[in-house]
Amino acid sequence: VGAEPHPYYTGEHVVQASGKFTVLDKMLRQLLDAAAPSSPRKVVIFSNFVLTLDLLEELLNLRGYAYLRLDGQTPRVQRQLDVEDFQRPGSPFQVYLVSTAAGGLGLTLTA
Repeated sequence: VGAEPHPYYTGEHVVQASGKFTVLDKMLRQLLDAAAPSSPRKVVIFSNFVLTLDLLEELLNLRGYAYLRLDGQTPRVQRQLDVEDFQRPGSPFQVYLVSTAAGGLGLTLTA
């Protein structure tokens, strides 16, 4: 019996099926949920695998975290707009998912 329900839906099984996702879920809660509104925190997650980013998106949607994603399908113009949105003071985006195969070189994120 697999961890994936049939028919598929996004739910707690996304977290419970992987020890790494369980730990990541706890880390995100500690970093993002515990941050004071006056000093919000942001997280950048890099992955070599686009499928991993797909699973991370499910986790972020499940927990209600606003995020942006940069992968090989992201047009160049959109990349720059997303970086500016992520860095903008008061931005709702807390997490940036980046595929290392998407040419993350030259990507400059500042706090």
